[in-house]
Amino acid sequence: MAKAPTKEKIESHIRVYWLRHPRAACYDCDDVVGANLGVSRSRARAVRIRMWDKGTEPWNNRPQTTKRQDRLRARLIELKDEYQWSWATLARKAKTPVRLFEDLQYHAPLKTAEMKRLEELHDTLLKRMDDSSIALVTIREALGLSQSEAATGALLSKHSLAKWEQGERRPSNDRIIKLWSYYNGLAPGLRLEWLLTGNLAAINKLFKETSK
Repeated sequence: MAKAPTKEKIESHIRVYWLRHPRAACYDCDDVVGANLGVSRSRARAVRIRMWDKGTEPWNNRPQTTKRQDRLRARLIELKDEYQWSWATLARKAKTPVRLFEDLQYHAPLKTAEMKRLEELHDTLLKRMDDSSIALVTIREALGLSQSEAATGALLSKHSLAKWEQGERRPSNDRIIKLWSYYNGLAPGLRLEWLLTGNLAAINKLFKETSK
């Protein structure tokens, strides 16, 4: 049985590949090195990312990304942190390979079509965040509660609730469930996903029906 290549050997092959193909996509490097050495692409990628994190060659001479991509990277990281999602979760929601987000994270140049796809994802997430904030305010006001009353009833801080309603922060999963449980006790039929997605049409319909 052939002996598995060492990390040092994989690193040397990655270094040679990038010196020969300085503008190649990261996933092409993973595919080629993995095939040449008989290791999985994920193994080659893991070694490449460690090299990248350490700042070793050939990353010092990697191609420069555009300002458009750098701005998109910063915005997506901000939204990712707000939603407390992993890159893998973002990839599933965008229906794109996770390697796109790895390339974005490590400043590897993206193709125009890939950029457009990620920009559409950003716009969708941003709109959802705005709608979710509006939904929180709509529900609380429909129940006739002040921020203090809602926060006390849900065992949350008024400061946190205010930040969520203003769209400045996103609640964690545990906290949004606590808030929903309290609201649902006052308005049976209120669904958790309506808070998460900001489904204002469904929320308004619910309270319109209960007010009859």
